[in-house]
Amino acid sequence: MNFQQYFSYIIYLFALIGFISVFYYIYQNQTDFSHILIQRTNNENFNKNNLSVTNLLLKYIEQCPECFLFLLTNKTLSNNETIFHIFNQISINSQAIFYPLTMKLYYNQPIPYYTILSNNQTELTINIRNYWIDYIKKINYIKKNSILDFILQSLEKPIQIINYSWSNKTKLILYYTKFFGSTYWYNKDENTVYSNDFNFNNCPILVNACHITIDHNFFSQSDASLIHLRESINYKKLNNITRQINQKFIFFLKESPIHSPSLSSKQHSRIFNYTQTYRPDSDITATTLRNFFWLFNYKIYPNYNFNSIIETKKSGKILVAIISNCGDSSNRLNYINELKKYISVDVYGKCGIPCPKVVNCRQYAYTTYKFYLAFENSLCDEYVTEKFFFALESAQIIPIVLGWARYDHYIPSTGYIDVRNFPTPRELGTYIDYLDKNTTAYLEYFQWRQYALHIKIPKYMCELCLKLFLDDKDHKQQSLEHIGQYWNRKTQCHTYKKNDNGTWIMK
Repeated sequence: MNFQQYFSYIIYLFALIGFISVFYYIYQNQTDFSHILIQRTNNENFNKNNLSVTNLLLKYIEQCPECFLFLLTNKTLSNNETIFHIFNQISINSQAIFYPLTMKLYYNQPIPYYTILSNNQTELTINIRNYWIDYIKKINYIKKNSILDFILQSLEKPIQIINYSWSNKTKLILYYTKFFGSTYWYNKDENTVYSNDFNFNNCPILVNACHITIDHNFFSQSDASLIHLRESINYKKLNNITRQINQKFIFFLKESPIHSPSLSSKQHSRIFNYTQTYRPDSDITATTLRNFFWLFNYKIYPNYNFNSIIETKKSGKILVAIISNCGDSSNRLNYINELKKYISVDVYGKCGIPCPKVVNCRQYAYTTYKFYLAFENSLCDEYVTEKFFFALESAQIIPIVLGWARYDHYIPSTGYIDVRNFPTPRELGTYIDYLDKNTTAYLEYFQWRQYALHIKIPKYMCELCLKLFLDDKDHKQQSLEHIGQYWNRKTQCHTYKKNDNGTWIMK
């Protein structure tokens, strides 16, 4: 074999290694999210790089128009005229993004969930559709080729008969462990456990389809058991416990791996059937997110009151944070201390000064200050908490985020500021100072709200309820053999530190 052949083999080898590396990178970074494209005109202020796949709004409406209407309207229908007027103005040629892009069950696979316990599902669907048809036809002048017209046409189409295989019975969910020491989890007492979780306000889509219990005497009858990993748990007992083939153990966590127990394949393998965490790739979500939006390329609120945002702000009150965990792994307090050298920052909570004597410290912060430091205590994959979501919900302050999540899956990237885009606190401080002195530029971060239609959301327990039925339908069984890999602080969590050049970098 001559030198030229050796050289050719070496070139082929490097090419093969390169191909494998690219394939591995793509595999490691693949997502299950449904990205939805919005077409924009030149005068709109949205980031075009967020999303990349076809709009699913019309497809969703066509599949289940009454599902779409249910999530956009109130029980009494007394305040729905505005919603229907909006849809009558928007052309079907308009595009829309759905935020967040991670809700698999409700928006990518719409099903008539209100029929779950119905003896005659088709008849119930016909009755509900006829109600909506009559309601919409009373609206004066329905514009052709509007979304409202498309909804009406979808309602009038023949119903596709769906023959679900599940039995006509409710599901029972057991709070198997405590939740941070509370037997009642999020409820104040035993009575509210049974009345709160699946009532109409908290779980409108599945009233009476599922029930909650804290009584272990009903374990053998339960369909799912919620296990909070932050409690003291006898895993040997869990491994050996006798359960029916359809009984599910739920791996429940809202904390990051940094603040969670370490998991091992030997001790935790095959115990759990579902994950229910903040991560978008969980089987069921468990997040403090309370805002969903359809974002149209049409101004739904052309007269949005931007002045109301500015008029409550106080001079000199620029940046604010509320922090109670002072021993975090994200290094956020060190970053904030350096940021204070360049711009005013007030920190309330255990790690700062007491909040002024007001009824609601958060609300005081949102209305008084211009920017909220939504810095997470852990920089783990997709870990984002109420620090971001509550600031978003207030619609009165710009969140500045520090985390390791894809925030542009929740709102457009023009609605928040990411610390990672600024090499140093000084550069961030300079930019914030510019926005503080330029009201027009500051209010640009609220422009997206003119295009956003807010959607009421069911409690995340409803998603668990719905999934239990869907897996029955598909005869789906799963056991989480590699839970230690799924929840691993070494591979999923990062630190944010300053290097020798003064630049802050993720490690």
